[in-house]
Amino acid sequence: MEERDIRQLLDAVKSGQLKMEDAVERLRDLPFRDLGFAKIDHHRALRQGYPEVIFARGKTPKQVAEIVEEMLRADASHNILVTRADEKVFRAVRQLLRSLKPRGGGGKSGHRAPGSGKRKGLDAEFNELSRT
Repeated sequence: MEERDIRQLLDAVKSGQLKMEDAVERLRDLPFRDLGFAKIDHHRALRQGYPEVIFARGKTPKQVAEIVEEMLRADASHNILVTRADEKVFRAVRQLLRSLKPRGGGGKSGHRAPGSGKRKGLDAEFNELSRT
Protein backbone atom coordinates (compact mmCIF):
# COMPACT_ATOMS: atom_id res chain seq x y z
CA MET A 1 0.00 0.00 0.00
CA GLU A 2 1.39 3.36 -1.00
CA GLU A 3 0.73 6.75 0.58
CA ARG A 4 -1.84 7.67 -2.07
CA ASP A 5 -3.73 4.43 -1.33
CA ILE A 6 -3.91 5.26 2.39
CA ARG A 7 -5.13 8.76 1.56
CA GLN A 8 -7.83 7.35 -0.76
CA LEU A 9 -8.87 4.89 1.94
CA LEU A 10 -9.19 7.67 4.52
CA ASP A 11 -11.08 9.87 2.05
CA ALA A 12 -13.49 7.01 1.37
CA VAL A 13 -14.17 6.62 5.11
CA LYS A 14 -14.56 10.38 5.53
CA SER A 15 -17.04 10.63 2.65
CA GLY A 16 -19.03 7.62 3.85
CA GLN A 17 -18.20 5.47 0.80
CA LEU A 18 -16.38 2.97 3.02
CA LYS A 19 -17.36 1.76 6.48
CA MET A 20 -14.83 2.18 9.26
CA GLU A 21 -14.84 -1.59 9.87
CA ASP A 22 -13.95 -2.25 6.22
CA ALA A 23 -11.09 0.23 6.36
CA VAL A 24 -9.75 -1.38 9.54
CA GLU A 25 -9.91 -4.79 7.85
CA ARG A 26 -7.85 -3.49 4.92
CA LEU A 27 -5.26 -2.08 7.30
CA ARG A 28 -5.20 -5.10 9.64
CA ASP A 29 -2.21 -6.85 8.08
CA LEU A 30 -0.09 -3.74 7.91
CA PRO A 31 2.82 -3.34 8.09
CA PHE A 32 3.57 -7.00 7.35
CA ARG A 33 1.96 -10.41 6.99
CA ASP A 34 3.63 -13.64 8.08
CA LEU A 35 2.73 -16.54 5.80
CA GLY A 36 4.94 -18.96 7.73
CA PHE A 37 7.41 -19.38 4.89
CA ALA A 38 7.70 -15.65 4.08
CA LYS A 39 7.00 -12.29 5.69
CA ILE A 40 5.48 -9.80 3.31
CA ASP A 41 6.35 -6.17 3.99
CA HIS A 42 3.23 -4.26 3.00
CA HIS A 43 4.69 -0.90 4.02
CA ARG A 44 7.88 -1.17 2.00
CA ALA A 45 6.55 1.02 -0.82
CA LEU A 46 5.41 3.60 1.71
CA ARG A 47 8.79 3.65 3.49
CA GLN A 48 11.20 2.98 0.62
CA GLY A 49 9.37 4.25 -2.46
CA TYR A 50 9.32 0.84 -4.14
CA PRO A 51 7.46 -2.37 -3.29
CA GLU A 52 8.62 -5.71 -2.00
CA VAL A 53 10.41 -7.94 -4.51
CA ILE A 54 9.83 -11.70 -4.42
CA PHE A 55 13.03 -13.73 -4.55
CA ALA A 56 11.75 -17.03 -5.96
CA ARG A 57 14.86 -19.18 -5.59
CA GLY A 58 14.39 -21.59 -2.69
CA LYS A 59 10.62 -21.25 -2.71
CA THR A 60 8.14 -23.64 -4.29
CA PRO A 61 5.98 -22.39 -7.17
CA LYS A 62 2.98 -22.61 -4.83
CA GLN A 63 4.70 -20.44 -2.23
CA VAL A 64 5.59 -17.78 -4.79
CA ALA A 65 1.99 -17.77 -6.07
CA GLU A 66 0.72 -17.41 -2.49
CA ILE A 67 3.02 -14.44 -1.94
CA VAL A 68 1.80 -12.80 -5.16
CA GLU A 69 -1.82 -13.44 -4.17
CA GLU A 70 -1.27 -11.90 -0.72
CA MET A 71 0.40 -8.83 -2.20
CA LEU A 72 -2.53 -8.35 -4.57
CA ARG A 73 -5.09 -8.99 -1.84
CA ALA A 74 -3.51 -6.48 0.51
CA ASP A 75 -2.94 -3.96 -2.27
CA ALA A 76 0.71 -4.01 -1.22
CA SER A 77 1.77 -3.14 -4.71
CA HIS A 78 0.38 -2.43 -8.13
CA ASN A 79 3.56 -3.83 -9.66
CA ILE A 80 5.00 -7.10 -8.45
CA LEU A 81 8.47 -8.25 -9.41
CA VAL A 82 9.49 -11.89 -9.02
CA THR A 83 13.19 -12.58 -9.45
CA ARG A 84 15.08 -15.84 -9.99
CA ALA A 85 11.91 -17.54 -11.19
CA ASP A 86 12.03 -20.68 -13.27
CA GLU A 87 9.40 -21.94 -15.70
CA LYS A 88 7.44 -23.75 -12.94
CA VAL A 89 7.18 -20.58 -10.86
CA PHE A 90 6.17 -18.60 -13.93
CA ARG A 91 3.38 -21.09 -14.72
CA ALA A 92 2.10 -21.08 -11.12
CA VAL A 93 1.90 -17.28 -11.02
CA ARG A 94 0.35 -17.11 -14.49
CA GLN A 95 -2.30 -19.66 -13.45
CA LEU A 96 -3.08 -17.62 -10.33
CA LEU A 97 -3.40 -14.39 -12.30
CA ARG A 98 -5.65 -15.98 -14.88
CA SER A 99 -7.93 -17.27 -12.11
CA LEU A 100 -8.41 -13.83 -10.57
CA LYS A 101 -11.12 -11.50 -11.80
CA PRO A 102 -10.07 -7.97 -12.71
CA ARG A 103 -11.84 -5.21 -10.77
CA GLY A 104 -10.85 -2.25 -12.84
CA GLY A 105 -9.80 -1.14 -16.28
CA GLY A 106 -6.71 -3.30 -16.06
CA GLY A 107 -4.39 -3.98 -18.88
CA LYS A 108 -2.30 -6.78 -20.21
CA SER A 109 0.80 -7.48 -18.22
CA GLY A 110 4.15 -8.24 -19.65
CA HIS A 111 6.66 -10.87 -18.72
CA ARG A 112 9.78 -12.45 -20.07
CA ALA A 113 9.66 -16.18 -20.36
CA PRO A 114 12.72 -17.62 -18.61
CA GLY A 115 15.69 -17.79 -20.95
CA SER A 116 13.83 -16.37 -23.94
CA GLY A 117 14.67 -12.67 -23.65
CA LYS A 118 11.46 -12.02 -25.62
CA ARG A 119 8.60 -10.08 -24.10
CA LYS A 120 5.19 -11.76 -24.20
CA GLY A 121 1.78 -10.59 -23.05
CA LEU A 122 -0.37 -12.46 -20.55
CA ASP A 123 -4.00 -13.04 -21.39
CA ALA A 124 -5.13 -12.16 -17.87
CA GLU A 125 -5.76 -8.54 -17.03
CA PHE A 126 -4.52 -7.92 -13.53
CA ASN A 127 -3.04 -4.45 -13.19
CA GLU A 128 -6.04 -3.26 -11.16
CA LEU A 129 -7.01 -6.55 -9.49
CA SER A 130 -6.78 -5.53 -5.89
CA ARG A 131 -8.27 -2.07 -6.18
CA THR A 132 -11.83 -1.43 -5.14
